[in-house]
Amino acid sequence: MTTGISLHAYDKDFKKEYILLASDSQRSTQLNNMILAKSYDAKKILYNEKSNFFISHSGRQLTNSMNNSINTIINYDQLIYESNLSKGMIFDILDKFEEPFYSNHYHFAINEKGKLSLNARAIPENFCNPKIIEKNIFCSWIGTGGEFIQEFILDEVLKSKKNENGFLEIPLKHSLDFFYSSLCNASKKDQYTGGNMQIGVLEKNNSSLIYDFAPLEIKEDFYTIENRNLESLRKENINLSKSLDKILLGI
Repeated sequence: MTTGISLHAYDKDFKKEYILLASDSQRSTQLNNMILAKSYDAKKILYNEKSNFFISHSGRQLTNSMNNSINTIINYDQLIYESNLSKGMIFDILDKFEEPFYSNHYHFAINEKGKLSLNARAIPENFCNPKIIEKNIFCSWIGTGGEFIQEFILDEVLKSKKNENGFLEIPLKHSLDFFYSSLCNASKKDQYTGGNMQIGVLEKNNSSLIYDFAPLEIKEDFYTIENRNLESLRKENINLSKSLDKILLGI
């Protein structure tokens, strides 16, 4: 359980198509709908460099009250169908999750030979109705905090223009800003959302993953967030002088 957002858009300022995934970092261990413990270091977005795709997930960790073991339920064949990925790719990236999980919501961001696509999969909470599978979408949200971010996301999507190829024209910098505001709102209202905002950005020739992009409990202005992330990136590359959106878009 979490809050995840995804967007497939076009940055008209830099003439770059991109997919942005964002999520919180809270891990909630629960029993009978009661939260037993929280931690804020969960990696909910993973990237497989070899196959060039991101996967983000929202799920339920099932704790057995007798032995505190974790039950794992993953339908690999279904994931292969929903993501258009091979079984090897699915195993490769899901093996990177820190612990077994029961994941009922996924976002897949895929770069297949320079063609970007965003797919989403969700199963209703009662697990009885048919699962919802969406392919080649422009925007989606998953997890328990989804109801608290719809207003933010729909407002931005509905007022955004589309270019000649049908992509929403939203600069990456603006997407990061309103995604952050959305997640901050969700963290205040959803007990399963919290910690830090983590992001994955996929571009035709570049990919970036940042796990501690911004805190959700205390909302910061975007200028502060950008400068802190740039400072962190400069520690790895002393000659770095570009803006954050340029770096994430591989410019």
